[in-house]
Amino acid sequence: VCVCVCVCVCVLHESMWTPHQRSILSSPLHHYAIKSSHNTCLTGFQYMSKASVDGFRDALRAGCRGIEIDIFDGPAGEPVVHHGPYSMTTCIPLRSVLQVLQEHQGAGSLEHAVRTPLIVSLDIRCSPQVQETVADLLQEVLGGTRFRPL
Repeated sequence: VCVCVCVCVCVLHESMWTPHQRSILSSPLHHYAIKSSHNTCLTGFQYMSKASVDGFRDALRAGCRGIEIDIFDGPAGEPVVHHGPYSMTTCIPLRSVLQVLQEHQGAGSLEHAVRTPLIVSLDIRCSPQVQETVADLLQEVLGGTRFRPL
């Protein structure tokens, strides 16, 4: 079962935006150029490299506001992030990735003096039981921020 979900992790809730921030961020999403990252967890080649949370940290520090996370069933029913079942890449726990997103969501260039929402694309290829764990982890780790499905 594959479920693709997009969530938005807001650094500042809209009610806390200044009038300048509100004017910059008031257009529909498709009106913006958004720096994004693909295969963010990989440190090298697409099919045979190590997965690391450093890729997410580096992408956020570089100003990426669109992050992709590929999620699969891991050992003991825990969700893991890696490139896929047909690659020889290593896995990292989803919890570790979400913690990096929580810690570094406001990182990067603030060239517009506005912290913009972080858009996270979740490619969830897990069993129904692990999908429930994914939902619980999202709420547990990111629940303190303003995150919502798009």
